[in-house]
Parts: sequence; C-alpha cells; structure tokens
Amino acid sequence: MNVPDKAACARESAKAGAQIVGIHTGLDAQAAGQTPFADLQAIAKLGLPVRISVAGGIKASTAQQVVKTGANIIVVGAAIYGAASPPMPRAKSTNRSSPLPPNREFACIRN
Repeated sequence: MNVPDKAACARESAKAGAQIVGIHTGLDAQAAGQTPFADLQAIAKLGLPVRISVAGGIKASTAQQVVKTGANIIVVGAAIYGAASPPMPRAKSTNRSSPLPPNREFACIRN
C-alpha cells in the first residue's frame, strides 16, 4: 500500500468489501532500510475484518514476528530464491502443539 495514510486506506478498503489488505515494502524501500513491520502493526491494531498479507524483507528469522504481529498471509521472495537450501515446499499448522499458529498455512512455490 504505497499511500500516505495506510490506515485510512485499509479502513476504506475493508468498508468497500476487501477481504485481504496487502502490506508490501518494495526492494527500493528495503535498500533504504525500511521494513513492513511498523505498517503491519498499525494495520493489525485496527482490528478490521480482513486478512492481512505482508511482503518485503521477510525471512526465516522474522517470519514468526510477522505472524505474531497479525499477518495471515506471508509472501516470501528473496529469502527463498536467494537461499542456498530453500525450505520445505509447504508447512501447515493445525494444532496448538505446533510452533506455528493454528490454522495458518505457509507455502513455498518453486519454478
């Protein structure tokens, strides 16, 4: 959401019937040191009836933080295609004993 007031845009999108709100930090913004975490936190705190997708700068060491902050969908690019050994193609959490939150699905798509 490359808009000046991301919270207002998310609210308007939810009111208009959006089911997913996407938060993305592009490569140029990442190169300047930005991450999606502040935007994710601000949007998640709104409590909107939408799923939240987050992308940009997510890697294995930050994925759990992203989930705990409120992301329902995590888009991972460079952390996978740039990895020496990409992760398993798919992991799904369906129970409380799993380290992943319940009913969250994480997928890796390889070409």
